Amino acid sequence: KQWYQRRVREGLLHRFTYLLHLYRADRNKWDQLKGFYELVGQMLARSVLNNIPLDLNLPEYVYNYILGGGKKVLADLEKTDKALFNIFNNMTDEEFRSLQCPFLETIINPYNQRTVEVPLKPIYDPEEFVTDKKGFLKLKARKTLYEFPKEELDAMKEGFRKVFPLNFRNFLTPKELGFLVCGQSELNYQDWRECAEHDRSISQTTKSWFWECVRSFTQEDRRALLHFVTGMSTLPFGGFSKLPGAKFKISEKFADVDSCLPTTATCFNTLYLPPYSSEEIMRKKLLIAIRYGSKGFTFG
Repeated sequence: KQWYQRRVREGLLHRFTYLLHLYRADRNKWDQLKGFYELVGQMLARSVLNNIPLDLNLPEYVYNYILGGGKKVLADLEKTDKALFNIFNNMTDEEFRSLQCPFLETIINPYNQRTVEVPLKPIYDPEEFVTDKKGFLKLKARKTLYEFPKEELDAMKEGFRKVFPLNFRNFLTPKELGFLVCGQSELNYQDWRECAEHDRSISQTTKSWFWECVRSFTQEDRRALLHFVTGMSTLPFGGFSKLPGAKFKISEKFADVDSCLPTTATCFNTLYLPPYSSEEIMRKKLLIAIRYGSKGFTFG
């Protein structure tokens, strides 16, 4: 799980943020890239099949595209780049015309980091300015969301369908597919505690202090704790009872008590806690471990 999550975050899907800003004329290695994006689609499908959520934040329109849904251009732009949409949408028509916007999109090529101006129309006239605000937003959305990254999106869709050849559009919405891929990010304290297992070696005091720490943690720190112990930052569909591999488990770590940090066995979703001398020390050690020691095999 931990290796899988790390490869997704660091080696693959972090590059998807560039999909909205591609300039096709500079890409000479599409045969290699096509395989990469097919793999992304397959990993999305595998996350659903294996019930192992991915730590992603893909736009909803991507899931809609994979499912073969129709394009809702303005709605997709609003969800993907709400700040940009609101800036233009809140302008009066007169204010928009005064900007004298050309039919150009300024983008950054992710393959060489150069800024490039791409025409939004097949025939571009530098003396022509946009006068229709709504039409401009539709044109911009259609180009940046669908036309520029079309081959990448098609490759992702093809990769997804290789794992799931069925037509999911009949019984899954894009939002539901996104939930199955990304999992549940809101971690409920009561559900967590009820579904956890406690080793016989752990004392009642240590157990009580630990759950008081979890109860007081922010959602961000709870996700960091979950990731530290399981290798996942979100929960699969079904919550804590559906954690892959094993239930969340707390066991005692016999060590030089207050000087040691907690350790984990992510393959077994097990947290090893030293019997600290106070709840405050436990909280301090837990926060150090989950904030600085939850990124794979990089902390000692």
